[in-house]
Parts: sequence; C-alpha cells; structure tokens
Amino acid sequence: MAQPQQALRVVFTLLLATLVAGCSIGAQTVGLPGLPPGGTVVAPHVPGEVLVRVMPAASKAEVASAVGAVVLGEIPRITVLRLRLVGGGSVADAIRTLQGRADVLYAEPNYLAFASLVPNDPAYPGKLWGLVKIGAASAWDTTSGASTVVVAVLDTGVDAAHPDLGGKVLPGANCVTLPCVPGGAGDAYGHGTHVAGTAGALGNNGIGIVGVAFNSATQILPVKVLSDAGEGSFAGIAAGIVWAADAIVGMGKKGVLNMSLGGFGYSQALQDAVAYAIGAGQGSVLVVAAMGNEFKRYGIFYPAALTGVMAAGATDGNDAKVDFSNTGLHISVGAPGRDVYSTIPGGSYAYYSGTSMASPHVAGLAALVWSAFPGFSNYQVRRKIEATAADLGAPGWDESFGWGRISAAAAVVGGTPAPYYGCAAVLVQAAGPTPQPGSDVVVTSGTFRRTTKSGPGGFAVLDFLPAGTYSGTASKVIGGTAYYGTASLLVAATGPSCSGTTITMVP
Repeated sequence: MAQPQQALRVVFTLLLATLVAGCSIGAQTVGLPGLPPGGTVVAPHVPGEVLVRVMPAASKAEVASAVGAVVLGEIPRITVLRLRLVGGGSVADAIRTLQGRADVLYAEPNYLAFASLVPNDPAYPGKLWGLVKIGAASAWDTTSGASTVVVAVLDTGVDAAHPDLGGKVLPGANCVTLPCVPGGAGDAYGHGTHVAGTAGALGNNGIGIVGVAFNSATQILPVKVLSDAGEGSFAGIAAGIVWAADAIVGMGKKGVLNMSLGGFGYSQALQDAVAYAIGAGQGSVLVVAAMGNEFKRYGIFYPAALTGVMAAGATDGNDAKVDFSNTGLHISVGAPGRDVYSTIPGGSYAYYSGTSMASPHVAGLAALVWSAFPGFSNYQVRRKIEATAADLGAPGWDESFGWGRISAAAAVVGGTPAPYYGCAAVLVQAAGPTPQPGSDVVVTSGTFRRTTKSGPGGFAVLDFLPAGTYSGTASKVIGGTAYYGTASLLVAATGPSCSGTTITMVP
C-alpha cells in the first residue's frame, strides 16, 4: 500500500541537493484560519468537537486528557484524532491548549459540511443538455470508460439498486462517524445518487439517462460522508478521502474522487487527507470538488479551495456562468450545473442545480481521459481536461470559468498535454537547525496563495502549483516566542516531482 506522499516523493534527497535557505527576519506571523483572531470559531462546526493531529509517538490518551476530552475516533494514515470535550470547556480554549503541546502538530474545529445543491423546478428543455454541450457523444466514439478506472462519490451515499446504476456500484463505506465502516453507503437523501448518475449512469440499457463514463466496467465507489439529512463533518470527509484512496490503490486502479459538498472553514486535516490521496499509488488518484453556491466572488468553500483539488464551477446551456456559482483564484474549469437531469433513489429521476452537478461532469470526464490514456498521472489527467476546455470569459484562465467549460470530445483524443503544474516541498526549521513540525507555511505568487502546515519532520508539501517563482513564508510560536522565516521557491512543471527549498525561522 502506498505510504503518505510516496515517501515525500524522494523530496528529502532533492532538498539535500538543492537547499535554498532563507532567513529573513520579520516581526509578523503567518497564521492559518483554524482559530480566527479574537478566539471565536466563526464557521459552522460540530459543537464541542476538535480535530487534532498528533506526532507519531504521542500518547493519544494524554492529549485528550489535557483538554478534558474523549477520543471519538481517528483518521488513519494522517494520525488525526476526533475529540469530544466532556469537561465543559470551549472549543477555542481547547485548541489553544492543544496548540501549545510539543506532541501536537495542529488543532482545529471539526467544521460542518453540506451537500452543495440548489433546489429548483425542471425548466430547461432537453433533459441531457449537459452531455450534448460537452460533446460527450463524440468522446464515446473513443471511450465510454474502462475497468481500470473507478469514480468514488463522497456524498450522501448511492442507491445501488437504481436500475440505471445496477451492477456499477461497489460496496463502498460509511464514514459519517469514525472509523469508516465498509458497506452501509445507501442513500436516503438523494444527492449522492444524483451525482453518481451524472458521473456514470449506465448507457445503452434502454432506460433512463446516461452518465459521462457510462461503460458498465467503470465502477462507482460510494463513500457516505454526509448523513441522510445531507450534512456531515470534515472529520468524516477526511476519513472518507483516505479510505477511498486506499481502496482504489488496493484494487490496482486509477480513481477520481468527487466531492459535491463542502463547508466554510480551512481545515488542515482535510488538506492532509487530500495530500495523502494525491500521493497515493504514485499519482493514481485525482480529487475533484464543487466550487460552492454562495453567489460569491472569491467564494472560499472547502475542500474546493484546498491545494491539489480540481475545483469545478457551474455553467448553463448558453455557456454562461450560473449566478450562484462561486468564483475564485482556485477554480479549474466550468461544467454544466443548472437543471441537470439525473438519478435519484427509488428508480426515479429529477432535475437538480448546483456546482454539485457540475463537479461529477468533470469527474466523469476524468474517468474517460484515464480510460483513453491509462499511463497518465493525475497531473496529466487534470491538465488534459483544462488544456482542451472551451475557453469562455476572458482569454485564457479567468476567475469565473477557470480554463473554460469542459470539452469531452477534445479531452479524450490527441497527445500528452504540455506540463503546467509542479509540486513544492518545503523543509521548515528553526535556527539551529531543528526541523519544525506544525509550522504555518504560506506560498504566494502575485494574488495566488496557498497555505498548509509542516508535518512530522518539518516538511510541507503543496501539490498542483502552477509552475513559477513563489515566495514562501513559515511561522510558529516556540516556547512563547514567535519565529518567522522566508525563502524564494522555483516550482518547475514536473508534475509529482517536487521542487524543494528550506525556510529557516528566527525570532
């Protein structure tokens, strides 16, 4: 089984060969928004719960006891504990206490997540207009899917008995509570079944609809991370990401994780889970998520805004941006997302709208691309979809459409796309030098910004960064003293091979 980040993709060796130390002194600190200034947790979260990533040798019982908490479960691979406070303290106070421990990498609220759906009445003519718009029929002349690819639907579950999904749905798992339990991924809410139908409902079976990757050989892996009310927590989603990545690699296949859901707080646990999935199986997993439906410019909706996630916005039948679809610097592509007709539980069908509906169009297309190009890495699959998208809005990439509306017909033909993305590995150390896990790390280039924390050994890895020169900063409070450092980082378009630098923090 692949280990996290594929042993940092031999990053340590790269760093030893190409260290570029930075040691600019600064009075400022760089913080992640897990606990906003003032000490109150603003984004919706599970009351009385905290997610905490501990060092490998930490006593989990001692960490929980320090804040009067019990361990509800653990997200494997990334050693994140889900704690419930039983002593009456506040989440903010518990986070402060935990962040001060040497055996804790970080602590944060357990944010809530919701299905990213806008209910509506069926009004658009042509029930499968989205597939026509993206040229799916032409793509099917090349491939309709392959047995080597799986689409994981992290959602409210999937109705495996639906006649338009019959035989395609794997047993899956239920990760609403920890640990994930194999099976139990049925869908009473309907959202996950609708998403699954768009991504991969059966074709040529004489009934209902057809999905983007309709071949019966391309299976759907349901991972239930939202309840039957369409709600869940980041703990369950992070656990589901890890479980799905392990399951796909364990089957010896390539896989696309679709998340038509999200919430409003930055979560390092969720970021760590995404990073684990991206590194699993040497680039065998691509993560796709919905931009969110808050009608916002620069709408920050997680996991879509996390480093490494391919974020999908919603377009309509006229190739216009749908009004509710968030925009932002992290958007990858647009896809049909208004009045999308698809499967719902009980053998029925319905129109739904939302970036939830756009995301599975992208996930299904990724499955087609991987079927046509089985040797591609996740970097190449994503870039192939972006490079062949129909350019909308301002020329080239823009904050409303990303690289444009996806084009299935163009994505499954031609050759390997020109490389565009790279990976950055940052070793954070304090003057000494001593590796510093749990440091806040931020990389910026112009308005582009990505954040994460350094893990065990002081490494921070940021996937899917556009090639270019970045400014990297790191900060941490050590023994009551704020440490800060900066360095320049050149990211090459080498896909999963990480460019490396070191940031040395000083008081």
